[in-house]
Amino acid sequence: MKKFNRQKEKFAHLLDSVNLKELGADKGVNMNRTRTDPVFCYILAVICVIFLGVSIYIAAASDLNKLLAPIDSSGKFCGIDEMKGYRLSLDYEGASTCVKKCPKDGENLEYKDKDGEGSVKMEGISFTRRSRKCKKEKKR
Repeated sequence: MKKFNRQKEKFAHLLDSVNLKELGADKGVNMNRTRTDPVFCYILAVICVIFLGVSIYIAAASDLNKLLAPIDSSGKFCGIDEMKGYRLSLDYEGASTCVKKCPKDGENLEYKDKDGEGSVKMEGISFTRRSRKCKKEKKR
């Protein structure tokens, strides 16, 4: 309580300099209040309805699988259209290709790219699946 009284004394000159009558705060809360931004509220509601309509149109008119599908180096979507069955993307030495599964050391890597399908034996390199991509395993 002593601390409060000291602070009150310290700022008393500021409290005295404020004229409450000029601010209209001498009578308490004004109960005769009005809305200040009804036009803004209506504009915001219209914008929300437009945004919802555009979102529904985009969801109905587009292929949402392409939003999540990885892309290989030639720009084709893995797992979609002619790349069906090759759902994962393998990034290796600066190139990306669509693969059926992430290869382990000594396994064959089955891939499909712009030149067609192929298979390569992976020696000394293993990959692990992270979401829809194959990431190179770090040697321990």
